[in-house]
Amino acid sequence: MIDLHCKDIAQAALGPPTKRRGGDLLWRCPNHDDHDPSLAVNEAKNCWMWGPCGKGGSAWKLAAFLGGIDPNDKPTLMMWLREHGLLPDSAPSLRGRRPITVQDLAQDKGLPVEFLLRLGLENCPKGVRISYRLMDSTLAPRQRIRTALVAKKGSFWTKGVGEIVPHGLWRLEEARKAGFLVLVEGESDCWTLWFHIFPSLGLPGADMAGKLEAPYLAEINRIYVIRESDDAGQHSSQTLQIGCMRSGGKGTHVVLCFRMRRTRMSCTSVILTHSKRHSNEP
Repeated sequence: MIDLHCKDIAQAALGPPTKRRGGDLLWRCPNHDDHDPSLAVNEAKNCWMWGPCGKGGSAWKLAAFLGGIDPNDKPTLMMWLREHGLLPDSAPSLRGRRPITVQDLAQDKGLPVEFLLRLGLENCPKGVRISYRLMDSTLAPRQRIRTALVAKKGSFWTKGVGEIVPHGLWRLEEARKAGFLVLVEGESDCWTLWFHIFPSLGLPGADMAGKLEAPYLAEINRIYVIRESDDAGQHSSQTLQIGCMRSGGKGTHVVLCFRMRRTRMSCTSVILTHSKRHSNEP
């Protein structure tokens, strides 16, 4: 049995705690714009709590939360723990499981592998490294490793203390020239939209709407927020819509776009439908 401690996990992923409050150690949560530390770890009870949304629990769940990994995805979580120096060499390995490749992702998403390679995706020992860049095209402090074809089934952030940023910041000039931006959750929808010449920006999780900063949306008149038809999609889109309204300028128009899961309607089809509908609006 692996003995995990919340304090060790938080320090490995985020560095030293920002401050102490009573029996709690506090960190700034990397998953949202956290000016006042809200991620609390209780050393005595070996548990944690993230105040803004009420998430918390065991050390295992903390590792999943910080790594952006499904708590039930044990192989990927073990990989994340090993990368952060939290597993001994004697811990179970992932022998027998072939890492996914850029070619696997290209085939699954229906995109040319050469296109994904041009976006900066590259194979690495644990899967596929997805390139995250800042507005000036320099590499962001944290990169994302995809270990499964679907991000929610296997992905984690590289070790570091830098902030997580949206995917596609280095391409925002395309949105300013076009006069609109498509905001999606995740990376693969971004790739599909870019391939079809639609400017887009991806947030790796709906709870990261706080990562939308005003400079990102400057001079962009219309923002399309893709909304899935299920309950989770409704909550996600509402969160993103609020983030856009807070970060955009006074003249920014936010448009909610609906995508029905059962029809497998693509992002490009959704945007084409809504752009035609709103083409005559000011």
